[in-house]
Amino acid sequence: MTLAELNELLVWNCAIATVISVAIYARRPWRRNVVGRQLMAYMVGLALLFSTIVVQMLIGPTVWLPRFSALVFLLYSAAVDWRLYLLVKLGDDFHRHNHQQSPEQETR
Repeated sequence: MTLAELNELLVWNCAIATVISVAIYARRPWRRNVVGRQLMAYMVGLALLFSTIVVQMLIGPTVWLPRFSALVFLLYSAAVDWRLYLLVKLGDDFHRHNHQQSPEQETR
């Protein structure tokens, strides 16, 4: 197996794994708090990034793909920035916050 073939195989693996992860996490109560919502945005961004690379590998260069890729990178950058903001804002409570209920859930 060449290095190029290995890279292609790994990209396919990442694309499939991230799409499946989003599908599984979508069945969980990820909307419950800000950390869950951020994690979903982060995972969707990764799934879009890897899926875009797979599409490019399958169909080759197109007119619309660079524009779509730029939009995907913009959205993923926003998710990464949001994660950094939460890490700084919540500090050590970041991971504990993910396991707490939101005020809406506490009143139910």
